[in-house]
Amino acid sequence: MILKKCKLDVKSGGGVLNVSDVNFSVKSENKDYVTLIKQGKFYYVYDTDALILNHIFDYKILSGLKCGFPDTSLEKVVSKLEELKISYCIKSYGNIIENKKFKNLNDYTRISILAKKTADLKNRLDILVKTIKISDKETLERIIESIEECLRL
Repeated sequence: MILKKCKLDVKSGGGVLNVSDVNFSVKSENKDYVTLIKQGKFYYVYDTDALILNHIFDYKILSGLKCGFPDTSLEKVVSKLEELKISYCIKSYGNIIENKKFKNLNDYTRISILAKKTADLKNRLDILVKTIKISDKETLERIIESIEECLRL
């Protein structure tokens, strides 16, 4: 199958999921919380929290593994986090404004695993699309035929 023969110089996930190496100093003691940090008229989340919001709301991941949304969307975000039983903390200028802990019901870990898998799939798809775009006509034809064959299963 041609897809297995394609060589990519990137590993699955392209490094997006190396969140275990990221410094969680922004989150301090609340590592199993989504930490929403107000900066001007936006809220930002970092690291695994960014992957979670990307998974739930399809918010774009920015460089440095961060994600943001306007302050007018805070109620929507908080409502969804509460619905999914994900503990969260809202900070502004270093001060905690709101802290919602679901204790034993906290679903942060499960959702973060799903979010990492989703981010990995999206990243792998992006790599495939980029590879396809730079392929010559013959290779492109074989790739498309191979994909079509797989989809018939």
